Amino acid sequence: FLNSGFEDILDWFDWLDFPDRRANSLHRICCSTNEDEAVLQIYQIVKEQGPQALLVKNKIGITPLQYIRENPYLENINDGEDFAIHRECASTSSSFDKIYEIVKEQGLKVFYRENRIGITALDYLAANPYIEIDQRVIAKRFILEMMGEIV
Repeated sequence: FLNSGFEDILDWFDWLDFPDRRANSLHRICCSTNEDEAVLQIYQIVKEQGPQALLVKNKIGITPLQYIRENPYLENINDGEDFAIHRECASTSSSFDKIYEIVKEQGLKVFYRENRIGITALDYLAANPYIEIDQRVIAKRFILEMMGEIV
């Protein structure tokens, strides 16, 4: 979708009816070609409105989080080993076992680590329509395994 040209997309946004002006600007920012500026602005909006702002759908049903996932200029916000859980929770082909392995290696705190735009792995997990994984189940398994109850 985003490969059709940012100018066309931004022109197309002009006629879309967003729920409010801030949502409109967030959708636009998530399509930005300026990574540094976009990261700062998205971070500020997420801190002000909360991560749920990334789940507001526009008229055609696309959320800012979906734009972030598709934007080649923002694709490195989850680079590195520290954000492996973020990539996995945002993946369309993730699984309980893959996510659990990362939690097992890095601990439960990994769910709450924010990336450069203020999004946690739990935010991605909650917003990902392709997987239904409850972090409480992962936490319970992790704790029971740490206690020696599960082998």
